[in-house]
Amino acid sequence: MDGEPRFFLYNSIRAYALEKLTAGSSDLDATYIRHATHFAELGSPTSLDSLDSHGGTRRMQNLMVEQDNLREAFDHAIRLNRPAIAVGLSLAVIAVVFRQGPYVVGLRLFERTRALSVPEDREADLYLWGGMLHYRSNQWQRAAELVQASLASADRLGNARGVLRARVRMIYLHRMLRENDSAQAEFQASEILLETIDDPVFEGKRLMECCVQLSNSGQSAEAKEQCEHALRIFKKAGCTYGIA
Repeated sequence: MDGEPRFFLYNSIRAYALEKLTAGSSDLDATYIRHATHFAELGSPTSLDSLDSHGGTRRMQNLMVEQDNLREAFDHAIRLNRPAIAVGLSLAVIAVVFRQGPYVVGLRLFERTRALSVPEDREADLYLWGGMLHYRSNQWQRAAELVQASLASADRLGNARGVLRARVRMIYLHRMLRENDSAQAEFQASEILLETIDDPVFEGKRLMECCVQLSNSGQSAEAKEQCEHALRIFKKAGCTYGIA
């Protein structure tokens, strides 16, 4: 629970508890599924979105604490053929790895998850986070391919917010690949989407991209103005993106 102290068991006590649980349950796998289902909620779209909103830093800290639970639950979900649950668990782990590494762990987990029968409504999330991990690993071309796949999946389902997330990230991926015309096209497309979606965090992220483009074109004063505007938006939304 938020703000509550955490207690850890000695391995001997954990082993004893597991022995008693096994002896007292006719279906231990059902217990594992309940455990996995509970923690998979931390990787739901709503939970992941909340990491960028007010209180997101605290929620991320709580998510970090649950890494052991998430990884063990993921292994059980794979073993018991529960791909939808496994995806949620995987994304919760990847969200932490993306921020603190080690990225190789996240990349391996992403590939394990991608090999599953991923539910159609989670494809966009999985490809987007996978793309972000590859970006952090300096694999920009692969990152762009995955984010494009995320965009296509979100567009296919009519998920405008998912499309916006992907387009905002494609802006800087195109720039890293020196595809400036494509970056400008994505920027304009995201501007149109933002007119229909009330999302201050992504409005701020788009403005940060605008800062970079203005700075690169020598318009330093305008870039500073847009950057300050973006930081005000982040602060009001309680988002640490671009502030820390």
